[in-house]
Amino acid sequence: MRAGQKAVLRYAGGPAGISAVPGSGKTFTLSLLACKLIGDLARDPDAGSAEVLVVTFARSAAANIRQRIREYRAAMGSRTPGLGYTVCTLHSLANRIVRDRPGTVGLGADFRVLDDHETQGFIRSFIGDETQRAKALAAVLFEQSRSVDNAKVFGRFRRDLESWIYTLFREFKLRSLTPERLASVLRDRGDQVVWSLMLDLYASYQRQLRELDAVDYTDLLRLAVEALEQDPELCSRLERKWPFVLEDEAQDSNRLQERIIGCLTRGQGNWIRVGDPNQSISTTFTGADAKLLPAFLARTETRRYELPQSGRCARPILEAANHWITWSREFYRHFAKVDPLEPPLIAPTDADDPQPNPRGYVPQVCSYLPVGRQPAVWDDTCDRMADLIRDRLRRPGADTYSWAVLVPTQQKANQVVEALRARAVPVDDSLVRISDARRILIETVAYSLDLVVSPNLAALEAVWQAAYAPEPKLVETEAVVEPEEVPGIDKAGEGPTAFDAWLALEPEGFDASSEASQAAWDLQAAVRRWLDAVSLPPDEFVLLAAQDLFATPFELAVCYCLAGHLGEHMARERHHDFASCSALLRRVASGAERIELPDEASTYKAESGTVTVCTMHGAKGLEWDRVFLLGLNNYAFPADPETDQFMSRLYYVKDQWDLPAELMAVVDHALDQRLEEFMPGVATVDNCAAYVSERLRLLYVGLTRAREQVVLVPDCGRSRNQNAQAEAHRELDDYLAKVHAAHAQPVSG
Repeated sequence: MRAGQKAVLRYAGGPAGISAVPGSGKTFTLSLLACKLIGDLARDPDAGSAEVLVVTFARSAAANIRQRIREYRAAMGSRTPGLGYTVCTLHSLANRIVRDRPGTVGLGADFRVLDDHETQGFIRSFIGDETQRAKALAAVLFEQSRSVDNAKVFGRFRRDLESWIYTLFREFKLRSLTPERLASVLRDRGDQVVWSLMLDLYASYQRQLRELDAVDYTDLLRLAVEALEQDPELCSRLERKWPFVLEDEAQDSNRLQERIIGCLTRGQGNWIRVGDPNQSISTTFTGADAKLLPAFLARTETRRYELPQSGRCARPILEAANHWITWSREFYRHFAKVDPLEPPLIAPTDADDPQPNPRGYVPQVCSYLPVGRQPAVWDDTCDRMADLIRDRLRRPGADTYSWAVLVPTQQKANQVVEALRARAVPVDDSLVRISDARRILIETVAYSLDLVVSPNLAALEAVWQAAYAPEPKLVETEAVVEPEEVPGIDKAGEGPTAFDAWLALEPEGFDASSEASQAAWDLQAAVRRWLDAVSLPPDEFVLLAAQDLFATPFELAVCYCLAGHLGEHMARERHHDFASCSALLRRVASGAERIELPDEASTYKAESGTVTVCTMHGAKGLEWDRVFLLGLNNYAFPADPETDQFMSRLYYVKDQWDLPAELMAVVDHALDQRLEEFMPGVATVDNCAAYVSERLRLLYVGLTRAREQVVLVPDCGRSRNQNAQAEAHRELDDYLAKVHAAHAQPVSG
């Protein structure tokens, strides 16, 4: 165990912060610390039923930590390795708190939580009802009033308005502002065309939630804070239940999440926050505040630990990442609003470390520029990289390495996937295309229920096609189009007795030499088991059928969640019929009803010889042997908050203001009772500076995904001279040139 990890395991109490570089064994250390504290509580006669609480950002991370703690506890000889701790996401924790006392915050006992899809749907419908007022708002905001009558520009504005409203609602709630409180704060603001529409939409949205007895994700956090602050007995009881709180991925917390844990640790103060400020890359779309963890680490009462050693990357890759940190701190010394990367620098592991740094593939860090050393347009760059990767995969031994292409956006990821597949390169796009897999899986479970309700060949063929055929095909709709015929069907005849005839076929009715016939025999045995289990409640039946239908951890995890949702449905509706449960699953598959399901990324595993394509955001927490970073232009990675182009600065808005940033600046000035100091345009530049800061961190994350080699690839956008080579790439390109020149010179003396 490394020195930093040993120091963490000596923790005994009080506020503590652990700053962990990429690949430092953060999850391993956090899980071991949880095990230590669980053991301490078990030996404390005064602890009673107290537990260690571990909270994190994503469901996949929670499942990983939960499994590790259980395994470590079992290895330590515990007879109850699953007891003494709770591991959950911060939203799940908020849900538990609010459901403990829903009446305290004005909710019913069976309130439901809307997901982002439903939230955005409500916002879209409300804006649709306010077309004339939206046009009046556009007339105020547009650079040229005639643009309001331009269908293309106004359509773009409508789509952007939905995104703005979603962001504003989230920001209002992060500040605990109800519609009434917000109206009071802004009563002296003169922009009535803007604010009257915003306030009316916000009031309508919150009124709709109350009528549905529902909350959205940010409401859930806000109401959890309200419940804890209004009910001291609840807060005290939960603090006794969880005397130690460990917060993973603390760099991704927002102000409400911080307040929740602050309430739970107010008495004893045993709050351990673990994270890497340099990997806070979700601030622009989740409301996370990258400044919270550094501020916590800087408190005088916080005991600070560092995990600086990493065995993930080859040393030249670590040195490039460290150069990126030091350069950012030097380059942005005079940009007060841009937050550079934070120390510590990444240190390689010791010689006797069980995870030594890989030697790497020479050159371990390289920059790609075409002839003339000028970036090409994106389309050409994408094609050239696809050719290069194809050629490299043809080299001897290339299929023993894992490969990845990381890009800034989903759109670019889709284009890279298409280019690689056109060249017959093995591609894994599961990290950017997961919705279809989930939909087909859910539909297949629904068909298994249909087979029990009303046995028929159509449902049988659908299950066969999706799960049992030697080369299963995706079921695109409920009506199966040209399904692959199930072996033995031709011997079953036609009409209402055909299904029973197929089910009664003996083994000799199938071609024993055929792989498809063997699979059909397996399906026949499964269907017989399902029909014998018709007396089971539908939720238990789903768990039974899942064992026959699916094999991967992701698929089984989804089925477990579906079973839980069906159980809740049956308890609420007070009936257990398979038909209604099948219909419910089809609504879930179509998106008409939303439930929380596992993320396929939680079960992702890099395969040698296959190229994973992923966004840089989606790559966090993952690693590959060889990584290509594409899309390094000054639009995706801007460097100057005042002169570069930004996605948030729209061409059709006056002065290219960032509307949500400007409006929230008005709110913040009003809350501080200094509205007269508000200066239009300042918030837009400040928000651009925050975006620059996040992009510094995003490239750092991209660099540190590579174990043995990373290739940096710039472009100039969709057309020549549209964008320029990113300052980030230019700096790293210069750095690499100096490194290579130094290594090429003979050693003197």
